[in-house]
Amino acid sequence: MRTSDKMPGTLFGLLACATFLSGCGNPSEDVRLSFCRTLVLTQLPATTPAVWTGVTIDARGYDGLSIRLRFETPSAGEAVCGYPWRSVEDTALTLADPLAAYGTSPTSLEMNGRLLSRPALAKAIKDAVVLQARGLAGQIRAALPASAGH
Repeated sequence: MRTSDKMPGTLFGLLACATFLSGCGNPSEDVRLSFCRTLVLTQLPATTPAVWTGVTIDARGYDGLSIRLRFETPSAGEAVCGYPWRSVEDTALTLADPLAAYGTSPTSLEMNGRLLSRPALAKAIKDAVVLQARGLAGQIRAALPASAGH
């Protein structure tokens, strides 16, 4: 099997992990917002902390969902994550949580007015999954009793 034949399966696996891990941050925050924040962090220098200064969520039905994040790094920045409409029909879940009608993996990321290419977005998604997995592993290690490792 050629490497290019494996790419759809690999990308699917990364997206599935992103969906699972993106819900591991703040339990009261929507997974799309959490994952968008993590994507933004992957685009910033590793030593640059981001201070979130604003969030705008624009659900446009079939036209998709946009999450606009404003942040300081010490300079001001803005990112927009685009998520596709995925719902086939209205269900009790989508009526109770309208954002559930949208995909959990973004199809676009714009950083400070610059739209990332599809390969750059795929790399950012992979990096975000790794970042969230490391955070989850750290939380698990911190929760284990000190004597568990002996």
